[in-house]
Amino acid sequence: MNGTVRGDTGAFGSVLLERDESLDRLTALASAAFDGRGAMAAVVGGAGDGKTALLEEAGALGSRKGYRVWRAYGSPLERPFAFGVARQLLTPAVAALEPDQRDTALTGAARLAARVLDLDGDGEPLDPFAARHGLYWLLVNLACHGSTMLLVDDAHWADEPSLEWLASLMPRLDNLPILVLVATRPPAFDGVGDALAALLSDPRIPLLRVGPLSPASVGALVERHLGIDTTQSQVEAVHRESPGGGRAVARATAQR
Repeated sequence: MNGTVRGDTGAFGSVLLERDESLDRLTALASAAFDGRGAMAAVVGGAGDGKTALLEEAGALGSRKGYRVWRAYGSPLERPFAFGVARQLLTPAVAALEPDQRDTALTGAARLAARVLDLDGDGEPLDPFAARHGLYWLLVNLACHGSTMLLVDDAHWADEPSLEWLASLMPRLDNLPILVLVATRPPAFDGVGDALAALLSDPRIPLLRVGPLSPASVGALVERHLGIDTTQSQVEAVHRESPGGGRAVARATAQR
């Protein structure tokens, strides 16, 4: 295969191609948040354009810096489940605490979050503001144990209450060691609700837009992962199927 591509060496010896500017921005945000200047950013692109790969690279960067990295994934099947994404992010973190640490994390306003996460026996529903308020204070209390990175992939399929909670975090991240990253298709996709559109329109939230890779980069990814040379026709076929390269590499690796 002919062609020259640029990329940054990432986790596990992988190479993330044509994402230098986004990686530089993520590195700066991660450094600032680790020092207590919390931030939020959104990775925006079409299907197969490499949003997940960039989010995973951010998670690998966070792990190397000493972040606790918590992940959640939107799903069209789980979208009706209120606070489903928030539960994915926070429930495992609470469950991992020692009993005395858990009691401390759920003190004060954070006690409201116990009802959202089904951690107490009171099944009475909370109004949306109280639920968001409780989840925020639970996150603040959990962040006392170390810098924290929240990664939400496929946010265009996330439930609306979780998106409203994430959108409400932005003005409240100052002086907190928390970095929130969401990956999403553009907000016009699939009739997404108002919360994601509000999040993406917030001028304080940088949008890291990813687009299709060049055919040369897609070919380089396949060659790197499979250790084989590719022909021009093969590269063109792979690029048509997966312009961001990720799907093609995953499928080729599984069939290897």
